[in-house]
Amino acid sequence: WCALPEYIPLVKPDFHQMWKHVRPLLILFIPIIALNVYHQMDKTIIGLLSQEEELGYYTYAQSLTAVPVSLFSVVSTVFMPRLTNMTECHKEKEAKALLQTMYRIHVFVGVGAFWGILGIADIFVVLGEIFEGSAVLMKYLAVTILVIGISNVIGNGYLLPLKKDKIWIWSLVAGGMVNMAADIVAIPIFGAAGAAWGTVLAESAVLAIQFYFCRKDLSWNRPGREMLFCTMAGLLMNISIRRILSLGDAWTILIVACLAGSVLYILICMLPVLYEKRREEGGGRNWRKK
Repeated sequence: WCALPEYIPLVKPDFHQMWKHVRPLLILFIPIIALNVYHQMDKTIIGLLSQEEELGYYTYAQSLTAVPVSLFSVVSTVFMPRLTNMTECHKEKEAKALLQTMYRIHVFVGVGAFWGILGIADIFVVLGEIFEGSAVLMKYLAVTILVIGISNVIGNGYLLPLKKDKIWIWSLVAGGMVNMAADIVAIPIFGAAGAAWGTVLAESAVLAIQFYFCRKDLSWNRPGREMLFCTMAGLLMNISIRRILSLGDAWTILIVACLAGSVLYILICMLPVLYEKRREEGGGRNWRKK
């Protein structure tokens, strides 16, 4: 701290210049509060309207599915400032390429996490009755990983850099309302499973609203093919994990299954990337010959 004045000069703050940034910050800050509230709402309503063991099941399941979702936030933190800068500088071609890269990362992580959790969820049953309820909830909440991944790309990668904040805000507000309504209706009947499906409906509502308003601005043909290819790779990974887990219930088998499934998924997903790169190199050689 003592050496900082040598590198960072002391500047008197201009409150007039600072004030013009307050309103945009509040516009983005309020939906974040709403987002955190409705993500925590499930546990609160489960505690009020259901049994404590149901709350435990839901907490265990949500903790596992939150790992890939947190990775989405990290990727968005890196990509969004660059996308915003490119948009402001009217570098549409570069922004489009960066958005495609962001989409590929989210799809790769989201699809892999979805099929991976479906593959290992049943192993938690053998750990004891306390984990039996969590195994079922993991399968339900795994769906939200895919949905959150795509909505994260649209929201943080497209809507916010293009200053379409209202669509992003209203989609989150609608998701919170759907989540609250679903929890109040479903949790007293189905317990933690009702909360899980309420979360799925809420995240699906967020994605549906964002997709509706952006359907004409973004091309979905190639992203759809990439999603399909990753889904096929994830399905093969899921089958391999289940086959290895059928050999026993030891922790070593679980680790081997996860590693083998992950390697298989990565190798299959690399095939179209390598093919595209080789095709570009081949096109370049043909062009040079001409």
